[in-house]
Amino acid sequence: MNSVAFSPDGTLLASGSHDNTICLWDVHSQALRGEPLRGHTSTVNSVTFLPDGKMLASASDDGSVCIWNLTALTSVTTIPTYQHHPLSIGPTWGGMCEDGWIRSTNGELILWVPASYRPKLYDERLIQFLGKI
Repeated sequence: MNSVAFSPDGTLLASGSHDNTICLWDVHSQALRGEPLRGHTSTVNSVTFLPDGKMLASASDDGSVCIWNLTALTSVTTIPTYQHHPLSIGPTWGGMCEDGWIRSTNGELILWVPASYRPKLYDERLIQFLGKI
């Protein structure tokens, strides 16, 4: 296990692992909720719930960020990232602060990016997607 995150309401725990999967655990029963989420082709290094708890973001050594719908337990989108571009702050979203939080234009926390991923996280599709949240 490389990364864990609790849902905003504290009922779920997400874990990202070396086996390229994300598991969702029911905190009260300690049971796996559904099958592991599959979509990455390499180690999952980071997982985080979006503020409403209905979606999860995961980042992997395969160079992608996946956004997951937790109701359907499916991937909403997979966004490749590129190591050679710095992070770009688009006009339709609040951007990333020095502490690693990506905020909406009204300041709401959307996603926290670990320091090692911040220089790698640039893609117009990601900026456009975050602008729609």
